[in-house]
Amino acid sequence: DRQQETPAVASDAVPAESAAEKSAEAAVAAGSEQAAKEAQGRNEIARDDFGQQELELARRAERRWQSLVEGDYAAAYGYTLPSYRQIHTLEQYATRFGKAVRWRVAKVQGIRYDSPTIAQLSIDLEADVALPWGGQAERVVTRLYETWLSREGDWWISISK
Repeated sequence: DRQQETPAVASDAVPAESAAEKSAEAAVAAGSEQAAKEAQGRNEIARDDFGQQELELARRAERRWQSLVEGDYAAAYGYTLPSYRQIHTLEQYATRFGKAVRWRVAKVQGIRYDSPTIAQLSIDLEADVALPWGGQAERVVTRLYETWLSREGDWWISISK
């Protein structure tokens, strides 16, 4: 089994203050003051530090992913923004995923709020990916990022395109 990590972009966050401070201290110890400043400036809340709001959002995102793991696209579709569902049918949503990937496990690792109604979730994902030449699917472990929006009293995943 091969594991791969999707590289984080500059705006991606790391765990909240205590972990960020540790990262900053480690960076300073390694002689990288710039990396230390960047680590302190991030504001993601790590799973171990989730409060009630974060737990509810994480559970909602994980329920959506569990629906995808089970192949229940109708249930996963129900977590999309109501405005998305007004424009895109369930069939259009389901075709986004194709047949080359079978998700196994997804777990929210961190949440960063861009505002009280916009959250960026970092999610560890494990999946089996079919190889184009056939044969045994390959297990892949990666981190991905999703945007969730608070609307109508609940959190909904924002799907682009």
